Amino acid sequence: MALLKGDPRTAIRRLSGPLIISMLLLSAFNIVDAIWVAGLGEEALAAVGLAFPLYMIMVGCGEGLGVGVGTAIARRIGRNDRDEADGAAAQGMLLAALLAVVFTLSVLLFSDTIFGLFGEGEAAVLAAEYATIIFGASTIVFFSELAYGVLKGEGDTGRVMQVIVAAEVINFLLDPVLIYGAGMGVAGAAWATVISLVVEFLVMIFWFVVRKDTYVTLSLRRTPVRWPVVSEIVRVSIPNTLGCFLVSGTVVVINAILTSIAGDAAIAVYTSGWRVVTFALVPLFAISSAVMMVAGAAVGARLYQRVEEVFRYAVRLGVGIGVLMSVGVFLFAPQITLIFTYSEACAAIAPEIVAFLRTVCLFFPAVPLGVMAGAFFMASGRGTASLIVTSLGVGMVGGLAYLFGNVMGLGVDGVWWGIVVGEVLGNAAGFLWMRHDLETLAVRREEREYAATAGRSPSARTAAPARQSDL
Repeated sequence: MALLKGDPRTAIRRLSGPLIISMLLLSAFNIVDAIWVAGLGEEALAAVGLAFPLYMIMVGCGEGLGVGVGTAIARRIGRNDRDEADGAAAQGMLLAALLAVVFTLSVLLFSDTIFGLFGEGEAAVLAAEYATIIFGASTIVFFSELAYGVLKGEGDTGRVMQVIVAAEVINFLLDPVLIYGAGMGVAGAAWATVISLVVEFLVMIFWFVVRKDTYVTLSLRRTPVRWPVVSEIVRVSIPNTLGCFLVSGTVVVINAILTSIAGDAAIAVYTSGWRVVTFALVPLFAISSAVMMVAGAAVGARLYQRVEEVFRYAVRLGVGIGVLMSVGVFLFAPQITLIFTYSEACAAIAPEIVAFLRTVCLFFPAVPLGVMAGAFFMASGRGTASLIVTSLGVGMVGGLAYLFGNVMGLGVDGVWWGIVVGEVLGNAAGFLWMRHDLETLAVRREEREYAATAGRSPSARTAAPARQSDL
């Protein structure tokens, strides 16, 4: 907790470290599954790729709730109000239970429609089998993401890292045993993931219910619905969740475009390469998650100059990391590709994956511009603004990929360049919006300082200059 209120640069670095490791391992869940099923052939690899967007939608629902609860807790910690932080966590529990019921019923009632998105063919059948097993763990995912949000909100990212490391080790060890040893194929990869998620959940229960040594307490005595708190959480969590839907939906759109151009082989290239992209960008999203909590505490304490400092530092740090990741992926694309093409069945698509990676890595340095803008809006409780930034970005990516690939007839290469141009333009737009709002905060801070010096309220200063420098 003290870390959230200390030097913002130190707080970002120290909170980001465990989060980077945690999020890299979370991203590795699907990558590990893809690595092992690649030995089963191109159809199995494409199947895991087809199911991945739906898996991310499920995780996104839970993660959105965790972000909403975490930022609410961080703002209360900034105000030194522990009881209200406990209350926010309790409201999160109610929302997690509601989310689990709604999601489970939706899958049961609309399973045919959902799995129909996979299309037809062997890859589609395998994808439906994989997704059915994964969806069975939705309740566990939602409550685990809530627990992650609580721990992040109180600045305890070390525990998040510990439990995810344990779960990923279990997933890695079980994958070959169930896929090949037990002869379960793609279904074995799904069961390995589910078992590791159960382990995560049990560890969280031990910390919050048995040991009870966290700063924020989860208590059944605090479960009556408090609508103002629920509204505060939902204003952040729903836009965050919808943003995850949009991002996952973009993957579905790109898959559809590629299907019309080149078929399953192009999907295998895209889904395999996109896992690498997601993995490479994890440090940027981890930093943004830490920034949300540090900035949330600053917003709660009304330290707006600190908010500015947090985001200016985060953007500079993020751009530097983005450049390094871009260079690394470009130089080592052939070696990275071997992860997915080690089997004879997938070796033919290796050159295409290399070409994909060396093209899309060009947008990496632009990513922190939009990601930090989203974090800024989330930290200040303006989830809708964050959703607009995300919508603008994914809209540009999907639209330009279709324009370049289909309308202009540039084929698969056109789709890759549409992704690059769309990402750059979308992230730049989000950054410009954030910079405008940061400048507005600076004006408000100076107005308060002027009012305090003049002995009157900011609202009474209608005839005064807008900035101290104007005096």
